[in-house]
Amino acid sequence: PQPRPTALATFHDAVEEAGLGPAQLRLFGLAASVPLSAGLYMAATSLVATSAAKDFGLGAAQRTTLLVSTHAGFSIGALLGGCAADYAGRRLLVNTSLLALTASGIAASQAPSWNVLLALTAVASFSSGLGWPATIALGSEVSPACWRLFVRAVGDVCFDLGIAAAALLGSIQDPMLQELQWRPLLFGASVLPGVLGLLALTLLEESPAFLAAQGVKDRTSLILDWMQLLNGGGRSFVVENLRLQRNGEANHETLQPGIPMFNSGWRFVGYVALLTAGCCFGLLCETGTFVHQQIRRMMILPGVTAGRVASGTALDVAVIALSAMLAGHIPRPKVLLFALIGGAVSIWCFGLAGTTHGGGEVAEWAFKLGLLGFHWVPAVGYLALYQLAVEAFPTQAAATAAGVAVAGSQFGAMVTSDVLVSVGADIGNWSFFCYALALSFSTAAFVSSRTLVPLWVEGEQETRPLLRGKTSGAVV
Repeated sequence: PQPRPTALATFHDAVEEAGLGPAQLRLFGLAASVPLSAGLYMAATSLVATSAAKDFGLGAAQRTTLLVSTHAGFSIGALLGGCAADYAGRRLLVNTSLLALTASGIAASQAPSWNVLLALTAVASFSSGLGWPATIALGSEVSPACWRLFVRAVGDVCFDLGIAAAALLGSIQDPMLQELQWRPLLFGASVLPGVLGLLALTLLEESPAFLAAQGVKDRTSLILDWMQLLNGGGRSFVVENLRLQRNGEANHETLQPGIPMFNSGWRFVGYVALLTAGCCFGLLCETGTFVHQQIRRMMILPGVTAGRVASGTALDVAVIALSAMLAGHIPRPKVLLFALIGGAVSIWCFGLAGTTHGGGEVAEWAFKLGLLGFHWVPAVGYLALYQLAVEAFPTQAAATAAGVAVAGSQFGAMVTSDVLVSVGADIGNWSFFCYALALSFSTAAFVSSRTLVPLWVEGEQETRPLLRGKTSGAVV
């Protein structure tokens, strides 16, 4: 008979032993097609809202409903997709998201009426949201602990690259992105997700963490061996140790990628905290975009151009990379708390700039500080929020937690899109809106400080690997 292992191996040990390499590039590279496609289609929808409304003889209020339906569809899709990914697996949701986005996006480009366009755009956004929580969970589950935040940052970068790709498609019609034909642009933005979906359908593997939590030990071991070999290592001692364990030992708790912070008793509190924080970041993103547009109109500057979108994407990528490096050395809840406090200061500065209508140094510096916060607060906040969601919950609830956080951000953006249409023209209402939003950030920071930070035990964030310091694939 084979000897019994002297220590219980964990799934996390096997991932740490495999290290970061081509296996993660293939797994998360394919899964990152979801944020890339979502950024592409959502940006295309935003670009064509004006021209589509003109084609159907509608005004600004109706144009806003297109953006609201986009955020609403994405929010519902993220909620349902997170729950489904914890039940059916990460791979199925990623593939379904990409293929459904292509089908509904192409159908939307042929919409015969405004109401049909609204419905199909909501369905396309719903399809984008379906795969987002699965992508967030998969990236964390196949990466060594020290690289998780960088892998998560790649997902955010892919979303920004999708936005730049939409601007590039639009610039083919009009470099100034003003006179766009909405049907060809929506059709073009819907083709790439289908191509990526076919690649993912044939090449993407299931998350070994999800399979382990489901008790599918043989398939889990095969994927872990594949990761080890693809990253340049030999036969894995840790995976062999997993195979030798009895089914009762290789259970849901042993194989999950970390000790959960939120058990069943605290899980609802965790969902509320994630939803609140996500909603605040969505509010800030949408408000910052609106403020930037209004200031440019007041200064009579050119509108959105492909070059401006490209430069903005480069800035966002740099901010995301810097945020990942800084946040990687601090516990996630503390980073999240810092981002929420920074968001409160940033939006308060926007409100102050609105009250000093005559201009001057105070208004100028307040606007600059607010705009600075608009760039870095969501970058840091989303990294910490999404990573915290999948690390602080058990494997079979991680995607659901990520879906709650994503849904909160889209809900905040949806509410802001609708409110700003009526608020924007009135400086008094605008300042009140900013101060109320700053209060919401402060409230979210207080909730975070009373729930997330005290419950986060740094020593229990990760399990102790059998092979300490092993982060590269090598022969054991």
